[in-house]
Amino acid sequence: MTLKTYEEKGSLGQALRIGRAQCVSIDLLDQSQVEKACEEAGVVFHIAKADSSINNYKLQMNG
Repeated sequence: MTLKTYEEKGSLGQALRIGRAQCVSIDLLDQSQVEKACEEAGVVFHIAKADSSINNYKLQMNG
């Protein structure tokens, strides 16, 4: 993940630097990956998007 300069200097950048936050890349259609990524999380921010209409259909219809 690449942060903009103002993000690096802000709360998110600081949290990432000191280990209070982390960025993970997973397949949202793989439930075991989602569960593992969220295991000890207090808060989860989801910023994913589907890359194609097929993926969008799977994400919307199958969760």
